[in-house]
Amino acid sequence: MGIAVNVYGGAEASMGVAIGDLNGDAKIDLFLTHLFQETNTLYIGKGEGRYGDATLGSGLGQASINFTGFGTALMDYDLDGDLDLLVVNGRVLRSTLRPGVALNDHWAAYAEENHLYQNDGSGRFTAASEACGELCAEVEVSRGLAVGDVDNDGDLDVLTTTGDGRARLYRNMSPGDAHWVTVRTLLAPGGRDAHGATLYLQTPDRTLRRDVSPALSYLSSADTRVNFGLAAEDTIVGLRVRWPDGEVENFDDLKVDRFYEIVRGTGD
Repeated sequence: MGIAVNVYGGAEASMGVAIGDLNGDAKIDLFLTHLFQETNTLYIGKGEGRYGDATLGSGLGQASINFTGFGTALMDYDLDGDLDLLVVNGRVLRSTLRPGVALNDHWAAYAEENHLYQNDGSGRFTAASEACGELCAEVEVSRGLAVGDVDNDGDLDVLTTTGDGRARLYRNMSPGDAHWVTVRTLLAPGGRDAHGATLYLQTPDRTLRRDVSPALSYLSSADTRVNFGLAAEDTIVGLRVRWPDGEVENFDDLKVDRFYEIVRGTGD
């Protein structure tokens, strides 16, 4: 499949994992976090189950080589329609203290700051530390990472766990003028979430792909609802759902800035 080793033929540690369409071609891409002196790795989907290491030139390699990544998530934090990338870090070997660490003597030597990267829509990323706020300012030993709309305001919030046992919840405070739609998929009325389903949301300008895969990151499970950021777009043409067994249904009459519960068998 092209994901056993990196572009140099080296096997890597692989702690966190995230999947999603990062370059807008409707194919699944794969991102893995690794140990210190191993860059986090981006594999771009080529179709037919094949992947290629696209870390070089993505903006994700050099920025991660001196960190140990654990939990990771693809999340459209600014609701512009592109999947951005969040990584929480924490060493497994003691080393020089990072600036800003305020932990006790034992944990301080393992602490690292977290990273948020903004996607330009083509799978190229830039650091977004200012937009990340306290989530990236804290220097801790982070491990788990889960995302979801905790306060039901249409954007994605973040929960992290750390090596010293403290969990932290961060509310998304990005500007609230972007449109969005959030969808939960069920296999039957009142039934189970459709893990493995793929959703394609079509607007007049583009088609956005999201997958129902909440149990990724690192020892974490996230919100089962799928969030689509739409920026200034205020019209939804339709929603196509490919259920886990391959059956496809279409759903119309969706409006922006709404929550929807889609049940199998109720579409066209």
